[in-house]
Amino acid sequence: MDLSSAATRLLALLDQEAEQASALLAALRDEHEALQQRVPSAIDSALESKTQRLKVFERTENERRRLLTTLQVPDNREAIGAYLAKQAEHGPALARQWSHLLAIAEQCHHQNQLNGALVEMQRRHVQRALDILRGTPENATYGPRGTTEPRSGSHTLAKA
Repeated sequence: MDLSSAATRLLALLDQEAEQASALLAALRDEHEALQQRVPSAIDSALESKTQRLKVFERTENERRRLLTTLQVPDNREAIGAYLAKQAEHGPALARQWSHLLAIAEQCHHQNQLNGALVEMQRRHVQRALDILRGTPENATYGPRGTTEPRSGSHTLAKA
């Protein structure tokens, strides 16, 4: 594969990858909305959509990585940036698309962290409600990772 066709192929892959990353970001935002609404069917649907988008994104990412391996470009930001800077004909377009992809990937990472925090907060609320129903004391102890440890013993609120 000559350098010009490799650069053209890389640009096409970066375009596809950015498109898939944007679709993944939309799915992550949909998941966030579903988590906020607390509708199980919407959460399931959003999770399925996110999973499918992630699979497609990963396939495109793997194609890009294989092409870079063929071109003997190490798979890290600095090496890819240096390679893109050396491309005469497609260099500016490649650099723009690479920067665009990195920005979307960062947004995906941030949105995923928000979603994870929301899930954790909801999990804690459910656990607290269960603890109240079980009659367990509220003086929680924390484990080595900063999470509450399950308590032994319980207090019954009422018997029927």
